[in-house]
Amino acid sequence: MHGEVAAIGNRAELGRWRGIGGSVVQAQARAGWYASTRAVARSSPTQSHRATRPVGGRQLLFASAACATALGCTAPVASGPGQNTSGAEAAASDTTAAACLVDGGLAGATYDITKSKFAFGSTPTLDDAGGGFVRWVGSDGALGIWTSGTELGVMNAGAPEWNLPDWSSDPAASAAHVLAYFESMGVEACQVPGSGATYFGSGTGMADGGSTSFTSNGSTAELERGYSGIRINESLAYAHFESADTTTSESLYWPAIPADVVSAAIAFQAALATPAGLAAYQALLPPDAQGDGQVVIHHSSSGSQGPFAAGVTYDVVSTVPADAGQAAGDSGVLIAIEPQSLSFDANGNPVSTAW
Repeated sequence: MHGEVAAIGNRAELGRWRGIGGSVVQAQARAGWYASTRAVARSSPTQSHRATRPVGGRQLLFASAACATALGCTAPVASGPGQNTSGAEAAASDTTAAACLVDGGLAGATYDITKSKFAFGSTPTLDDAGGGFVRWVGSDGALGIWTSGTELGVMNAGAPEWNLPDWSSDPAASAAHVLAYFESMGVEACQVPGSGATYFGSGTGMADGGSTSFTSNGSTAELERGYSGIRINESLAYAHFESADTTTSESLYWPAIPADVVSAAIAFQAALATPAGLAAYQALLPPDAQGDGQVVIHHSSSGSQGPFAAGVTYDVVSTVPADAGQAAGDSGVLIAIEPQSLSFDANGNPVSTAW
């Protein structure tokens, strides 16, 4: 899910939204602050905008939706980004991972509106917007499902549910609650090696970084997806539960992963499992791709308009010398080169697919 947030509405916009004919490129924004959740570079210290739990994987940059206008909601106003901390890593055991396989592949999950806990505020009415996009609209919020299977629920600005306290102040308990919620719709726990929490709210501060204050308005738990230590990037499952045990922000996109992709990932990972195997592979890569990388399963993002596709790459964040820079026009001023997420196939060839 690379790229910007897509426009999905008609009453308000937050940041840069882009409509793409009823699909969502990345339906994730909270209170006007946006972030890509799916770039490998999200593990960069400069991008740790959330807290991972000891039960799971990696740091990742995450923000949930505050409003999406095709759903018919109105956006709240925010004055500051979330504040987060980093956490620990873990992987699912081989035994648990093996139990995940269904005919060699990984099962997906489909949102079930009959099991929804979204805080509509009233009995929702169904609106078939055409093109395969449907939405359910209540007095306080709306929930939509796209042809890709992506589900997104967002609240209206000023909805009373915004003011309710979190379902729990314990991030681990919140993550378990969100997992149970999506398990009821088909998400398998064996595909969830970890989870994370993102805190959001409002704040004030000086441009130079001084005199900053922040007021938290709650946290959202996101489930990471993976298999046997191999992360699956573009899948989504997150929710924010408040004290009434309903959600004020949620999204699910969890497609099935074909058996040939899973087997290719396992073989790729096995080839790099020994120091000699890793060294031989890294010898195929360019000098700026010699840092710590990992085998990753990618698949079409929720905003993809083409046929579903999935693949396997070795992803690594480029290394940049501390004094690296480039001339900015005729001014002679050097601008620091930012690390980038790089992807390669099993033969060391660059992969530039925008999933």
